[in-house]
Amino acid sequence: MVKKYLKGSFVYVFYRRLKNFNKTDRDEFVRKFYGDYAPADIKSIKRALKWSFLIGGVRYKEFWMRSFEKKGLSEKKQFVPRSAELNLYYQVNPREKYAELLEDKMSCYEFFKPYYKREMVYIKRENDSISFTDKDFFNRHTKFVVKPMGLSGGYGFRIIDTTKDVFPLEEMLEKYPRGLVAEEFIVQKEEMAQFHKESVNCVRVNTVNFGDRIEIKWPFFKMGRGQSIVDNGCAGGIFAVIDVNSGMTMKAADERRNTYTNHPDTGLRILDFKIPEWSVLCDMAIELAKKCPDCHIMGWDMAYTEKGWVVVECNYGPNLIYQYVCEKGFNKDFQNVRKRLSAQRFKGYNKPWQF
Repeated sequence: MVKKYLKGSFVYVFYRRLKNFNKTDRDEFVRKFYGDYAPADIKSIKRALKWSFLIGGVRYKEFWMRSFEKKGLSEKKQFVPRSAELNLYYQVNPREKYAELLEDKMSCYEFFKPYYKREMVYIKRENDSISFTDKDFFNRHTKFVVKPMGLSGGYGFRIIDTTKDVFPLEEMLEKYPRGLVAEEFIVQKEEMAQFHKESVNCVRVNTVNFGDRIEIKWPFFKMGRGQSIVDNGCAGGIFAVIDVNSGMTMKAADERRNTYTNHPDTGLRILDFKIPEWSVLCDMAIELAKKCPDCHIMGWDMAYTEKGWVVVECNYGPNLIYQYVCEKGFNKDFQNVRKRLSAQRFKGYNKPWQF
């Protein structure tokens, strides 16, 4: 009875985090990311890392990406930890109802097919044979993208051009037993492609469904770097936050704490770039959100093509990239969103996050 009462309380959460705290892991992280700091600073950072994790649930990488070693407590309290983000998403997006849609690339494609504006095929091994949902796909398309099922962040992403390459189907199915999706190659319009032609440079538009209205929140423009064929941050991609009202980019940074005015490869100015057909993109995102009204916070990755804006993928639990690009927290805005959602349908989820 006592355990049931305490579960979810700060004491319970603190105890769980204390059990998960590993001094060796923390010290290894400090050596990797803060190795050139003075010994006195190292000691202070180690202490801050520990208590930020135990009290605020801030992971070590979050701490570093948000430059918490340079910030005071009042500044830190303005940031929303990823754990708090996910906690809200789990409350307002019913996984039991939308699990297949949210976690299965092919199911997502079938559900939002008119907005993808391209073809996709699911490939899997069944006993001793390989099955395809549409084998003629490969007769119609010599260039396509292959993605493993169940993975994100651009991992396992391959571009195949059968006029030049051999499609290593057997090898990929051996490596990814859950199967693969092959989709028609996205050809971007020059306005977006110009920043980095090797990758599809998407815009992430987050929608929040308050029941009586759907709002666009915390959008950003993603672009690749170097030889990378994906725009993901873990692959070195650059993020440029977007002003919701104007569709103009404001600040740009990557996950390595580098900030940008111009793209380092092409030299093109990233800041003050107007996203093409911004209002059309926002209207499309709102239309998409209406298709799954019980999912109250969703992130839509969109690409700009000759067919207009198209869906690249939908994301359950979008990351607040805005915070570390702008170098300031959005806890006030986040808590306002949470309270408005709670007032609509989710009574009892209005406990404030405490750092």
